[in-house]
Amino acid sequence: MGFDVCYFADDFISFDQFLKMTAKAATIYDDKIVLETATMHMGDDGILYVKYHEDAEIELEDAKKHIATAIQLSNGKPVPVLINAKGVNSNMSPEARKYFSESEDTRKYRKVLAVVVDSLANRLVANFFISFNKPSEPTKVFNDKGKAIEWLNQFL
Repeated sequence: MGFDVCYFADDFISFDQFLKMTAKAATIYDDKIVLETATMHMGDDGILYVKYHEDAEIELEDAKKHIATAIQLSNGKPVPVLINAKGVNSNMSPEARKYFSESEDTRKYRKVLAVVVDSLANRLVANFFISFNKPSEPTKVFNDKGKAIEWLNQFL
């Protein structure tokens, strides 16, 4: 995957510059990008897939890196996003949650959001995000990845 430029924090920079800005450089594979706190890839089905790493501590700077990467993967077009939170025990700062829900940059890549969970704790966290941070796009929580994808397909 070769990006010439990257959108980050309201400006276009080279992807190399973006990687230098990260605390730990992202690892780029043919179909996915592995950041310090998450792995992301654009599926052939037109859905952007995000999997947070186990025990990730997501701060505001991480949120900015996630959004910049998502904008690149989606070619700057809003697409359905699936966050797979199964088996994840991550923490997200209030500043990161606010950025994910209120940033104008979020609207550049996220048309609709599905969060897949496998525990009551993750469901409570996801519902807290929806209720209190109020993302601007339709957002639902699912136990089943297949049902989440089926719902997201309505928005393709």
